[in-house]
Amino acid sequence: MKLSEFVWWPKEWTKDDIFKGHNTVPAEQIRQAGFLTACKLTGHGLLMEVDHYGETAVGRIDEPNMHAPGNMVGLRDFLLERIGDSIATIEDLDVEPDQFNVTR
Repeated sequence: MKLSEFVWWPKEWTKDDIFKGHNTVPAEQIRQAGFLTACKLTGHGLLMEVDHYGETAVGRIDEPNMHAPGNMVGLRDFLLERIGDSIATIEDLDVEPDQFNVTR
């Protein structure tokens, strides 16, 4: 199963602009021109930062959420190994359906 096929994978990303406020960017635009720059766990879930034409866009996997993977630490570690890769490359990775549902 491709990473992008999971129900919890971000379908939109956000950019915060001091002058324009909070903007959403469709996942397809991020897929076309985004590169993973950071990934971290917060009290609200997993945040992924992407360079998109020189600006930072953020994708979030909220937790708690019935659709969120059970092993967020494992997902974060998996993504940290891919810093600098394009989002298209990351989304096309084949992973086991339960790979991030079981804590190890």
